[in-house]
Order: sequence, then structure tokens, then C-alpha cells
Amino acid sequence: MRDDHVVVLWPLPCAADLWRSLHLNLTTLLPDMHITVAVSEPTRGIASVAAAYRGAQRILRAATRLGRRGQVVHVRDLGIYRLLVGLDAQEDLLAFAREALAPLIAYDARRNGGLLRTLDAYLEHACHVHATAKALVVHPHTLRYRLLRIQELLARRLDDPAWRREAHIALVILHVEEPTLFA
Repeated sequence: MRDDHVVVLWPLPCAADLWRSLHLNLTTLLPDMHITVAVSEPTRGIASVAAAYRGAQRILRAATRLGRRGQVVHVRDLGIYRLLVGLDAQEDLLAFAREALAPLIAYDARRNGGLLRTLDAYLEHACHVHATAKALVVHPHTLRYRLLRIQELLARRLDDPAWRREAHIALVILHVEEPTLFA
């Protein structure tokens, strides 16, 4: 036991069922606590335990920021977030994301406009207007208006694949570093 968490060293790589069972047992045993199981990659030898521990700490931090507290989170479950939480230059990442999307962040702060959420949903739904409109519970015409406003504010075209990738990465960073922007 260390601070507010328990470190478990398991001698062999384990199936996901074992981690879910451990989580269920701990949750049953300690019902008033939020139990999150952060699973790093398996290691070989005692020399790599410290690195695995640091990895599990990053996984736990990512799980908390991504709203996955109280779950079993394996490093492989994190996708691109795995890269972002492992970097030491968090300030640089956040500066990049804020710079890329600054006009939307400012607009949303002034008008509670939801343009950041709109762009996020649009990219998450592969730029399909009807799927995005359905997910946001708005009319497709409303979504099209918002997308035009996003293009105006950012002075970027949403049909530019390179910029869409940049925007998507910036949104991922903001989900990790400043999730309240999407609330």
C-alpha cells in the first residue's frame, strides 16, 4: 500500500478476466472506494518493475482524466492517449492544442456555444453530417451552420485532411488535459 493506491506485482501475464475479477472483488470488499485497476505491459525481471510502475501511474492518471475512474484500464485500451500521457512535455502539448483551437475555446467561453464539442463530434463521426447531428441531437441544418462558423473562426477548411488530423490530435490532448472544456 502506498499513499492512496495499492501496487500489485503479478508473476505472469494475465488475461483480462483476472483483472476484472480482481476489480470486482476489491469493489465488493471496499464499497465506499472508487477502485481503478491500471494494468501496464508485462515486464521481464526486477529491473523493469520501476518502469512498469511509472507506466501504471500514467495509465491511472489518464483513466481519471478520461472519466474511466472505477474501471479496469489496460495500457492497450488507451490508444493515442497512451502516447500523450507518457510524454514529459505536457505543457508543450497543451500549448499546441490551445493554439490550434484558440478561437473555438474563446468563442465557447464567451457564448457557451459548444463549437468545440461540435468539431469533436464531427471528427469522431468521420465528418458525416447526419451521424454527427444525431449524436449532438441537433438538426443537420444547425450542424452545417455550426461547421461554417467553425471554419470562419479558425480560418481553416474542414475538408483539409491534414488540418483535420491536427485538429483531432488537439482535441485528444484537450480531452486529456482539460476535459472540462467538453462539459
